[in-house]
Amino acid sequence: SSFRYVALNMLMRAVTADAQAVQRHRATILECVKDLDASIRKRALELVYVLVNETNVKPLVKELVDYLEYHLPSLKKDVGVGEDVGVGGSV
Repeated sequence: SSFRYVALNMLMRAVTADAQAVQRHRATILECVKDLDASIRKRALELVYVLVNETNVKPLVKELVDYLEYHLPSLKKDVGVGEDVGVGGSV
């Protein structure tokens, strides 16, 4: 678990030097978004945000929306959000 966090930190630092090299790890980064450890999920989401560009925005958003649709009930419980919040919904 700590290895993933350190790897994500290294990728975050590397993105400024060579974004394309980090893009090659996009699938692994997206897998980290699904990690049980909240700190890894948060760091992976920060990295996804940095990686988004006009050529990959659609597939990245699709991956994130698919993840949210499947995991939203458990995520709401984790953060204490009510049941009336959905993907693309309002509070």
